[in-house]
Amino acid sequence: MRTILVADDHEWEVKGLITELKKRYKVKYVSDGRQATERIDKGEIDGAVLDWEMPPAGIYPLEAEQFYGDQVAKKARRSRPNIVLVLRSSIADKFVEELKPYKVFCHKKGDDNRRILRYLKQKLGE
Repeated sequence: MRTILVADDHEWEVKGLITELKKRYKVKYVSDGRQATERIDKGEIDGAVLDWEMPPAGIYPLEAEQFYGDQVAKKARRSRPNIVLVLRSSIADKFVEELKPYKVFCHKKGDDNRRILRYLKQKLGE
């Protein structure tokens, strides 16, 4: 069974998505960008759905930017080139062009989660 990482600092915002993902995948949840980066670096993750702003607690704002979803996605792509990445953000459209070379699917938070599910299914070859 494939494993999908969901990283969002507001778990209640992704409960529905997690429920849907669990019907098809093993799901790991983390609450910040540092944890997401660590999980991805460990391997054993086939895909990741990343919130945009998810800085670790107690970190300075300038340091926090390295743990935003777009930066986590770039690091993930470099360390694991075949991982399927989704950036889930209300401002995702601002990152579409920037993230194009990294093959990251950008999904607005208000959009239907079925788009994420279809994208993961397609990219994971199911």
